[in-house]
Amino acid sequence: LLLGMGKAVQRTIKALTLNEGILIFGDNDVDGITGTTLLVEFLKSIGGNVSYFISSKSVSNQLLLTNALDFAIQKNCKLLITVDCGITAANEINDFLERSIDVIITDHHEPTHKIPRCIATLNPKLINSDYPNRDLTGVGVAFKLAHAITNTLVECGKISASQIDLKRFLDLVALGTVADMGALTNENRILVRYGLRQFAKTDRIGLLKLMENSGISPEKITTNDIAAKISPRLNSLGRIADATIGVDLLLEESPTE
Repeated sequence: LLLGMGKAVQRTIKALTLNEGILIFGDNDVDGITGTTLLVEFLKSIGGNVSYFISSKSVSNQLLLTNALDFAIQKNCKLLITVDCGITAANEINDFLERSIDVIITDHHEPTHKIPRCIATLNPKLINSDYPNRDLTGVGVAFKLAHAITNTLVECGKISASQIDLKRFLDLVALGTVADMGALTNENRILVRYGLRQFAKTDRIGLLKLMENSGISPEKITTNDIAAKISPRLNSLGRIADATIGVDLLLEESPTE
């Protein structure tokens, strides 16, 4: 039901098939960190050639996109997927198109009168959108893209239905949704309810350590724990350090690291 989803899925599958470099470009708050982590982990799990770049509030929006473009060129990326950002960056995104890098925007912020020219813009707040949950956060929209890609690959017989367990990403969806103050009603409430259950099953070493340092039991975690104890720790990275560390933490598989 998200406008442009079909085009977004087909372009992403094309990148997977051709082993094209894919750059996930995320905002530097918890919503962006979790959404970026989700897409990077998901796309890598199905064979994607994926890199990620997190925004920095210390530079202007124009310079930020320029830095990301330089990074994309360095990594030979042919597809840029934004997370929790991009809906207001029409001028900057043109620079990617001029370098033959296709763009898919996943965002939930209010659009301006000028929608970026790209393959697809996934945003439940688009004026002509019929999507029933206008309150999806950035990580929620990213999850929908992963869900749609999975459905298509299963329908085409390229992967089996048991190969991807989308529920394992719901801890990230709950974390980003609560941190970004997404309304906990309707679909968001369902995503967060089952996301809280996933915290008890998570094998993300970084998230487990973060809960341990925050004095949180994974089996008893609440939305208050997320809002008051986990979110401020991750949000601080984008304010005083480098939010890329947050994605590194959530993706890390080595206890030593």
